[in-house]
Amino acid sequence: MSRFTFQPLADSWCQSVCELVTTDFEWNIQQLAFLHSSEKWIYPCTSSFSSAKDNIDYVWRLDLRDEGQNIRIYLNRYTKVSGNAPTGNPVRVKFAILGKTRQQLFKQVFVLPTTTSISSVFYSLSKNLMRESDCLQTDKSLIVYCKIEILIYKGTELGVKAAEVSDLPFSDGDQLLRTQMEQLFESKALNDVTLDVSGRHFQAHKSILASRSKVFAAMFVHETKEKLSNHVQIDDIEPDVFQEVLRFIYTGRLSLETMDMMATGLLAAADKYLLDQLKTECENHLIRRISPENCLDLLFLTDRHPASHLKKYALDVFRRFPTEVMRTDSWTRAKQDNAAWLCDIVQMVFSPAS
Repeated sequence: MSRFTFQPLADSWCQSVCELVTTDFEWNIQQLAFLHSSEKWIYPCTSSFSSAKDNIDYVWRLDLRDEGQNIRIYLNRYTKVSGNAPTGNPVRVKFAILGKTRQQLFKQVFVLPTTTSISSVFYSLSKNLMRESDCLQTDKSLIVYCKIEILIYKGTELGVKAAEVSDLPFSDGDQLLRTQMEQLFESKALNDVTLDVSGRHFQAHKSILASRSKVFAAMFVHETKEKLSNHVQIDDIEPDVFQEVLRFIYTGRLSLETMDMMATGLLAAADKYLLDQLKTECENHLIRRISPENCLDLLFLTDRHPASHLKKYALDVFRRFPTEVMRTDSWTRAKQDNAAWLCDIVQMVFSPAS
């Protein structure tokens, strides 16, 4: 089939490109004696990891849980250890049980949240209905079929007539401004304030700090010792973290590698200096990487630096994977060092979700 080629006639134009990446796999489960019981009497079993062939940095795993009258199959989405994971991509999941003749039975479709690394949906089946259907294979095993579709936004290309481009001094004013701010951040030319962060000195400009942070604005507008001495003492932020905070103040962006390494520290600093945009980006970044292994640490972070969305998703992960959370070192440390706080968290987790 021939592909349509966009040929613009207008003076200016744009073209947005999306790509649909599909992953599908089958999970064969043997020894299904639990289907003949209305009691909950098996431990969860899990499939192997699966990923798309098109170099998408997500891996997927299914968990089967016995709920008594029903079984539930959860789809978990994890970020690979290496590579840069795409963010905010719409995901659609199609579940089915394959019958003896490969027909798809009990089909269900879900849409996963785009802001978390673990799904908040599950596939539920009645044991009675399964026993009465033709869903088991001749060897009494079960085949779960799962198809995952990820819609990836590849970007938007802009264009104008060549004659018009030649008359412009530059094609992207925002990019030029960002480049100039990056140069100013690196050179610190004409700086007028020194920030002493745990013994490490950073040079900066009061006007830029004040324009981005209400805390710095209040510090430099009034007759404070910081304004009069042109010196700010900071002892509760790691120097490497503060350097990236400054980079964001000047340029409005940080690398994915930086966010992977410092998102929790950056969120704390953003909360202190009322850098709302940075705090939101840190919160979203951490939400995309929530797992049973780190959700307790993130809940502790949100107690010190309020982040309502992050707390909501972390509680949801705990609620869905309590056994896995209770096996972590964070759980052990919290029981020893912060039992009262842990009791409050457990109460929130096991209270009816609002």
